[in-house]
Amino acid sequence: MNSEIRAYKSPESRIRTEYIGREGGEFCIAEKTKTGALVTRFARSGAVKDQVHYDSCGAESALSSYLGGKIVFVPIERYERVVAESPCKKCKEKKVTRELDLVGIGMVENVPVIPLFRCLSCGERFYSMSSEYLGLLAERNAGLFEDDEIKEKEKDGELFIKTLNEYVIRIFASKRISRLV
Repeated sequence: MNSEIRAYKSPESRIRTEYIGREGGEFCIAEKTKTGALVTRFARSGAVKDQVHYDSCGAESALSSYLGGKIVFVPIERYERVVAESPCKKCKEKKVTRELDLVGIGMVENVPVIPLFRCLSCGERFYSMSSEYLGLLAERNAGLFEDDEIKEKEKDGELFIKTLNEYVIRIFASKRISRLV
């Protein structure tokens, strides 16, 4: 991304970019963790498209590294939580927010690989993971796969991601956490 991007920095140092990407359909959040900084890219709907943890750096430098462009940081009074467009499947309220937004900045020790959301009305939990994000996770963590799995990925990447997604669905179904649509 070559053009200038505005990023809004709250007093607690959570940073949220303006809408960027194709047709302004995405935004990023950068925030401090106990061991570095987390950058998460979202679709306008709130679905997670990518998430990267940077060790031993601040949120500003992590966001700059992730976006690779000129970022203008603008101070704001209050951080705007990520709220999913989809209503809660249980209570139908449109108050489904990212769990990390409910935790104090810098208190996050273990960043969940698959981001979790919670309905502020009834407490129902959801996970968010696009096929794009699952593909990026598989690419970045190729060492976690056996040789035959890597061959399967190389043979038919789409089928490989579909199979991984089915595993994720089963894992979360066993914990009674449904996918955020």
